Amino acid sequence: ILGETEAGDFKLGVPGDISLGQFLDLAPAAMAIVLMGFTAGVAALKRAAEKTGQNMDPDRELLAFGLSNLGAGLSGGYVVTGAMSKTEVALMSGARSQVGNLFTAGLTILTILFLLPFFSNLADAALAALVIVVMSEISDIRYFVNLWRIHRVECVLGVIAFVGVLLYGVLNGVLIGVVLSLVVLADHIRRPPTAVVGRNASGAFVDLAEHEDAEEIPGMLIWRQYAPLVFLNARNLANRLRGLVGERSGVRVVAIDATASAGVDTTAISAFASAVQELREAGIELWVVNVRDVAWQRVIAKLEGEGIPAPLRLDSLDEAVRRFK
Repeated sequence: ILGETEAGDFKLGVPGDISLGQFLDLAPAAMAIVLMGFTAGVAALKRAAEKTGQNMDPDRELLAFGLSNLGAGLSGGYVVTGAMSKTEVALMSGARSQVGNLFTAGLTILTILFLLPFFSNLADAALAALVIVVMSEISDIRYFVNLWRIHRVECVLGVIAFVGVLLYGVLNGVLIGVVLSLVVLADHIRRPPTAVVGRNASGAFVDLAEHEDAEEIPGMLIWRQYAPLVFLNARNLANRLRGLVGERSGVRVVAIDATASAGVDTTAISAFASAVQELREAGIELWVVNVRDVAWQRVIAKLEGEGIPAPLRLDSLDEAVRRFK
């Protein structure tokens, strides 16, 4: 059974007599609590959003956790996190808005003040049964089946994280899932999708690999990459561009369509500068289309520092093709 329960003393104030060494000892566990608390909170938020049809905002959720835990820390309370079981109980009870939480908060205060003695004989098994019933409502093997159909890599990551939780505990399982997700993301950035762009019958610029009716502009290579240009992919993309130029004869202009590219770092700028110089030495001009101002200013600063003339900058592929012709 639960046993005797007490409300304890309620005192507001900053905890005292904590040394730097104690703070450093507590920091790793605190970060683990933050990670787990936010993960559980977002999972609960997603569940509530699916049930109620409302939008979810993880940033506001994180802000709410931060403010709540600030209050808990100053009052000596428990860590505040999201809870799938509590969220599901609220949804099963008919809660559809924040009013449900306000109602729960009111009942909690009344319980602390007047009803704690009634819980002393509550069986732990009853609490366990409540969690099991609620989680059985949430558990759905069809989620993994649908995920396998939509995105098999994500499904594999989900299964690995699930097995990791069973074998090594919740925290370690979540960490395994997070690390593997970051590895997959890094690999996607390292080898981003690219496209050689041509023009179809309607005049639109499209990926040649996906549109058989599109044709390249003779003497002009239009190239597009769907990723930020960073150290992970800079050399890879530069080599891919060299290969595309080498596969074609009579190329006089390479136009890089930067419409789908967000951001550039110094390593990518160095690779870009090298590509500009190599193409110029081969008698090929390099043009840049629809590049963002901040990225372009960084590229210009790099080229000017090395005495390399800046490539032509254009606002659209239509303008680039007209100028080429």
